Amino acid sequence: MAHPWITPQAVLDRPAFYEFSKAVNCAADARVTLRVSADTRYILSVNGHYICQGPCISDTHTWKYETADIPREYLVDGDNLFHVRVMHMRPSDPGFFSGIRGERPALWLEGTVKDKDGEREFWADETWTCLADYGTELVPSQNTHPAMPPVEVVRSPADKRSVGCRVYAQNHLETMGFNIYGLADKYVLEPRSIPNLAPEAAKPFTLVKSGSSFMELDAGAYTTACPTFAFRGEKGGKVTITYAECYVRREGEKYTKGMRDDTNGEIVGAYDTVYLTGEEQTFTPFWYKAFRFVRLDFPEGTEAKIEDQLYRPYFYPLCDEAQFECSDEEKNAMWAVSKNTLLCSSHETFVDCPYYEQCQYDMDSAIEAAVMMRLTGDRRLVKKAIVDLSRSQRPDGLLLAHYPSVVPQVIPGFSIFWILMLEDYVFYSGDTEFGLSMLPVADKILTFFRRSLNDEGLCRRTPYWNFVDWVPGWVRGVPAGDEDKPLTVSTLLYSAGCRSAARVAQWARRGALSEEYRVLSHAANAAAMAYCFDQEKGLFVDVPGSSPAYSEHTAVWAVLSECVTGEKARDVMEAALNADFPVGKASFSFNYYTFRALEKCGLYDQYAPRLFKGWQWMLKMHCTTWCENPDDPRSECHGWSSAPLYECSAMVLGVKPALLGAKEIIVRPRVEDFAWARGTVPTAMGYVAVEWKQGQALTVSGPRGQVKRVILPGGKEIVSDEEKVTAAL
Repeated sequence: MAHPWITPQAVLDRPAFYEFSKAVNCAADARVTLRVSADTRYILSVNGHYICQGPCISDTHTWKYETADIPREYLVDGDNLFHVRVMHMRPSDPGFFSGIRGERPALWLEGTVKDKDGEREFWADETWTCLADYGTELVPSQNTHPAMPPVEVVRSPADKRSVGCRVYAQNHLETMGFNIYGLADKYVLEPRSIPNLAPEAAKPFTLVKSGSSFMELDAGAYTTACPTFAFRGEKGGKVTITYAECYVRREGEKYTKGMRDDTNGEIVGAYDTVYLTGEEQTFTPFWYKAFRFVRLDFPEGTEAKIEDQLYRPYFYPLCDEAQFECSDEEKNAMWAVSKNTLLCSSHETFVDCPYYEQCQYDMDSAIEAAVMMRLTGDRRLVKKAIVDLSRSQRPDGLLLAHYPSVVPQVIPGFSIFWILMLEDYVFYSGDTEFGLSMLPVADKILTFFRRSLNDEGLCRRTPYWNFVDWVPGWVRGVPAGDEDKPLTVSTLLYSAGCRSAARVAQWARRGALSEEYRVLSHAANAAAMAYCFDQEKGLFVDVPGSSPAYSEHTAVWAVLSECVTGEKARDVMEAALNADFPVGKASFSFNYYTFRALEKCGLYDQYAPRLFKGWQWMLKMHCTTWCENPDDPRSECHGWSSAPLYECSAMVLGVKPALLGAKEIIVRPRVEDFAWARGTVPTAMGYVAVEWKQGQALTVSGPRGQVKRVILPGGKEIVSDEEKVTAAL
């Protein structure tokens, strides 16, 4: 049968929490399965025990629901209290950009009970109790970023008032929310496509400093987590809990950062506020927090006593993690910090940074996905990111720059990064059916760029934000030059997108479409070479027809789009990296693609060490996650900076797919550069293990039937589909 959504009969005129509950009678050894969703966000508990939370961040077309089996140790004979705390934000409320929300708080829940009395169902209906939390306010985060989730001000924890329940919307789960006439319900339900996320085991903070009115705590490393604090203090006082990525020092109106474990300075950032009641009270924020350090302030005279301080790490649950270790301790540290950076940036979506926007950007996600697929064989989060972003497609073909989001933003080039991410996923996974299903999205993106071509075959500027990279001298990240002239990098990026789409189409057995994309790429490359290449400088200009200016970005995309190949590609990269005249330098976010261009044209060994200097600097600063950039970073944790993990896996261990779905792999380890190394790499056919020690042997182990092309120093090649390949070094 169709089960209803319920909503409070009275709704507060502000963002607020609502608590739905009902006692369900069953045996302690019953098997209870729940399916649950809410608007905007919920946490479900049974008899006070955490069960799950959601709904999984998704798009405006569907509303995800979670399925959970209740552990039997949480149940009792008789009445069991099912409790759902729902946070509701209205569509117009500021903050929490990625939280898709409707106009009213709502809960959908259905459960199945199997015990000695048989099988029966229960669901959320008018018999449930609903309390509105009048004592807690949700307010925009203070002095941080408008996209951040709201912070909590707990004024009176006990001030919860009954507001009743009524049916809000009917839902036909069996038909995904559509009735027999094809009409949609208010919420079109769809099961979440990734595992349920849950806080991990509790960890203690380390006390850094304390005084009569404050306490400062250290988690030991940057984390995303659900902290819990227990207070006891005189009624009327308050505790302010400030979450910070690191200590900062005030220099005039600006804050500066030093060694990241230096506790001299101030803790500033977003904060929750809890007013004391005179009794012991416990506070856990509803939404996870990103931090390394936490400061608790309680004005003198309140006699606040901090009873307990714990935090529970909260990430996407990785399974079957890849491993890496080598004789170079610096590379080992880079692997560990990259992994922590990726974890802190991976939840129900990829996020650009967990402290500020928490938005799933197309470009950022493309890099995070490439790194994630080197860390685990679980590609569900990558696939979800591709699907999420595809559902943001606009009528003109472009995707939103970040999605899910309640605030639309368009950066045209970011749609091409979505195509690159799609190609990576299909190549690694071998999931050609999924690639086929996404080709219409890619085609519409490329059609937008094709329609923007001018008479010379170059991509015109768009009416959106033509962002390329954060480069000094570029206003808002756009190459300097006449605003009515095209950007060379846009044409080259479009060409690269055509080539990626061509490969996906070829794998999906759409040969004619694949050839069409290759022709478009060739034409774009020819136009770029004819109108944008400066023969004297050996570089592509940033803006053809404008005062000559150059950047590494055009060189990188000229190589990756195969506008230049072979010796010409090497010459262009060398010119960009060694010019004795001004050349716009790629920012830290762009290094992943610079690595790939160097690899493609055979210059990786020569120039990769130069790119690693930024990460080496951050290690010297004792960073435990990679910053947005190494110089003057706003964010201490940015997913796009986790590229060293990819380099350790693909370039040090040297394992890369050679054919779709890794049916054949190339193993070209950098044996000459390390005394020893070992690690594992996920592939679609299973994990591949690589181990070597100088002067002894190299061993490659992997699935039987997977062709392994092992290339040794000097170029000797061993080809085998056996489980193990061994060669003397």
